[in-house]
Amino acid sequence: MLSGGDYDGDKIWVCWDHRLVEPFDNNPSFTAFKNWKKDKYVEHTNPENRLLKDLGQDPNSTTFFREFFTRGFTSSLTHDYLGMCTDILTRYIYNSHPRVKGVDKTIIYLANLCAVLVDAPKQGLQLTSESLAGLKRLGKELDRKPAYKCPKDRQNYPTGNPEEWYILDRLVLNVGINKVAEKQGEFAVLMDREGTWTDLHLTRRFHAFDHLADGDASLRQVRTQLHEDLGELQKLWSRRIQPLRQLRDSETYSFRAEIEHIHTVFLDIKPPQKTLYNPLIRSWYDNADRPNSEWRLLKASTLFYMNKHKKKLPWWVTMPELCHMKAEETAVELRRPAPRSVADDMVSAISTQ
Repeated sequence: MLSGGDYDGDKIWVCWDHRLVEPFDNNPSFTAFKNWKKDKYVEHTNPENRLLKDLGQDPNSTTFFREFFTRGFTSSLTHDYLGMCTDILTRYIYNSHPRVKGVDKTIIYLANLCAVLVDAPKQGLQLTSESLAGLKRLGKELDRKPAYKCPKDRQNYPTGNPEEWYILDRLVLNVGINKVAEKQGEFAVLMDREGTWTDLHLTRRFHAFDHLADGDASLRQVRTQLHEDLGELQKLWSRRIQPLRQLRDSETYSFRAEIEHIHTVFLDIKPPQKTLYNPLIRSWYDNADRPNSEWRLLKASTLFYMNKHKKKLPWWVTMPELCHMKAEETAVELRRPAPRSVADDMVSAISTQ
């Protein structure tokens, strides 16, 4: 077993292919870990009565039953000191860097002690008084807290070349903080591109259509009708969702049913018949029912733009289309394959509402 699993519910994977197994070598310190003996560091909580037979001769008696659970609960409530031991091990490794290369005797001792303390209460084990005193002594000596655990305390930051810092210091205080600042900067740019919170990726279709409509009579008619239809959809949302959320009867009210009704109304919105002489509009009409069709994406983009300050409506009604546009536009902007668009059956699982 390469991982040292313990079969207590862990999911295991066993491999016997020599091409994968033969190149592995045990860590040089493995022998020291394996040879470590716990007997002089821990002791039985009840050394005189630790076997099942010590509880009485008749396992069906109430006395046996009561004693069994009393011992079990008492053992479980015993302080296991696992947290303290783990913290001391963490601080020792941190304070020893870079003086200690690899693993020394103290690390082996503390790591094995942590492993024993994980199950100590249910095994009826506890630290000896000498072990506990030694742990507390070592804990007092290690007064420097790891800087990566207190990222707001800049006075505790390491100095010098970050490449020589303790690995977690570098990941949290150098790589992590710089990456967060980078992403915050990118987000700020996205937020400021239009002067409002509207997402340029999700409103590009609306803006392109709006520009084309200024120079074409049929597209202007579509634009006018689309704004009217989506305006009615907004009113329907206000009538069917907002008041009922406060006055709903749990036995008769179904939020899902209301959303599905509004979504059906959204899908039924199509270009007016009198504009179908325009080949572009005709193609929108003929493919209106196809998932992620150009007409459906245009409706979603327009609805998103119209609801700058009522963001719940477009996300509840057109999330698949909005996610598709975000993936599509991100691929163009980053010049690499797009994130996967969201399938219909995944929408409810990832909704943040």
